[in-house]
Amino acid sequence: MRSQQKAHPLCGRPVSGIFTGPDKYLTLQTVTVRDHISPVAEDDSLFIYVTDGTGRLTVNGVVFDLTPGCFCWLQSYHVFSLEPDWGNALELQVLVYDYPLASYMTYRPNNSVSLTAFSAALPVYALSGTVRRQVEDLIAEFRLYNDDCGSGANLIKSAILGQLSYIFIDLCNDYSATHIHIRHQWPLGWILSLFIAYSCAEDLDPKDVAENFGVSVPTLNRELRITTGMNFAQSVNRARINLAASAILFSELSFHFISTYCGFRSEVAFYRTFRELKGMTPQEYREYAIATRGTPRKMVSETVERILYYMHTNYREQISLKTMAQELYISENIIRTLLADTLDTNFKDLLSAYRLRYAEALLVVTDMPILDVSLASGFNSERTFTRLFKERNGITPSAYRTMFIGDSK
Repeated sequence: MRSQQKAHPLCGRPVSGIFTGPDKYLTLQTVTVRDHISPVAEDDSLFIYVTDGTGRLTVNGVVFDLTPGCFCWLQSYHVFSLEPDWGNALELQVLVYDYPLASYMTYRPNNSVSLTAFSAALPVYALSGTVRRQVEDLIAEFRLYNDDCGSGANLIKSAILGQLSYIFIDLCNDYSATHIHIRHQWPLGWILSLFIAYSCAEDLDPKDVAENFGVSVPTLNRELRITTGMNFAQSVNRARINLAASAILFSELSFHFISTYCGFRSEVAFYRTFRELKGMTPQEYREYAIATRGTPRKMVSETVERILYYMHTNYREQISLKTMAQELYISENIIRTLLADTLDTNFKDLLSAYRLRYAEALLVVTDMPILDVSLASGFNSERTFTRLFKERNGITPSAYRTMFIGDSK
């Protein structure tokens, strides 16, 4: 058996709901950590960006130093703690990368590039240069829409989360290319947690898993408890319920299918475990999750997410349905159908919504002339921009700017 790092054991039983909850989806949290926070096991994924202070982040028993510019992506199989240096306070920007919202990553067949990134590289990177500016710009853009829960703002915030994930995956892939054996150095409990996260839908037997890793069942459970605070059975059930929470928002999928898909031997066991861990039935969760704060958490396919990512990346340019279809290798008819059926919109209206949202931000935070705002937002002319802006907001761009300047005085 390969030798792994020795894990730093947990100090206490992990808790959840510290950084996640129904009021925190699609919301930028500014968090100040002055004292030790330990340990945390969130059911959702988190982006954490360090803006000030120094300290440590311990993930599954491995300690990472934190300094301004550190960018973290923590998954549900990570149990972590945060601790500022003596006399310091860690200033963090936190975004929940909601698994159901981004379920194309967990529900679709596993993508080898993403799997390699998450399994073989680090959860923390110290950023500099262009990449650091990109992440900070995206967080700043997210902040502009933080208090807006309308469908247009939520689409933009969802797309920003997608862009952050692509940046992180690129970091992982670059790191893995030069550190191809990094996964083998993790503590055994970390590797076991990762194995369970990706294999929970299978019929996992602790004896078989222990044998595959060259350890006894007691050692298997001990190593998991050291790094996660949970034994094998608890870890498997938690991973399966997290997977179910992603699949459950597909309204066309029956609970019987979901229970089987997620690895439960019976629907009764699925219902019982789901209620124990989520505090509600699967049906209640489906209704609750979709309705929470008007957040668009109904499931979208990978194709729809690709369309939204493309539009968010390129809406300031002169793009068309034809050019997008060519670059994404998706037919124009399929794009039209997906936008209509999934988002109840069309290419032209969605593109205008992105551009107008960006223009609204420029009007409020800059002194750019109206013509420059229209061009920077992707419009061909000031006249078209003004007409569409008035249709959307009921006032002209100049009046909109005056209204906000007046409010700020």
